[in-house]
Amino acid sequence: MKMSNEITKKEIKTYAKVHKCSIREAQRQLGLDATGQLPIGNISVIETLRRELNMKKKFCSLKELGRLNQISMDKGYNRNLYFENFAKDFEGKMKDKGMWNGADNTYVILCGLMFHNHKGGVECETHIRTEVFTDGLVGSFLTLDIPIREFDSLADTDTVKLKECA
Repeated sequence: MKMSNEITKKEIKTYAKVHKCSIREAQRQLGLDATGQLPIGNISVIETLRRELNMKKKFCSLKELGRLNQISMDKGYNRNLYFENFAKDFEGKMKDKGMWNGADNTYVILCGLMFHNHKGGVECETHIRTEVFTDGLVGSFLTLDIPIREFDSLADTDTVKLKECA
């Protein structure tokens, strides 16, 4: 049985993917030897990543959100949107607020919630569960599962002006 303070090779690989570095560099950054399964206090690498991810917010256009939703459905992930209904409702609410700039230039915020590695109860590649934040305009808590690489490719909210986001 794995103790909660041990790091697995899989967790180190996930850290390396998220931080776009080699396995060896990930181990160095985490203060580990090259064995890949040493304890680090009371917090696992995955827990550390979850904390970082909860702080990370990305933004994307409505059009990009549609593409991400299609990827989620194509991969068979558990959480995706009824996109046509969502887009119609979102457009209407943004028009009411005078903030609609077309699907290419009207944005939502994606908040990283957790790493997830199951679909339909079966283990799969690790991906990210996000909240689609619309400031309550559409739904109360919408979630979308997307690949880590897709999430990382989006712009961080702290690097852009957010005046056009929901």
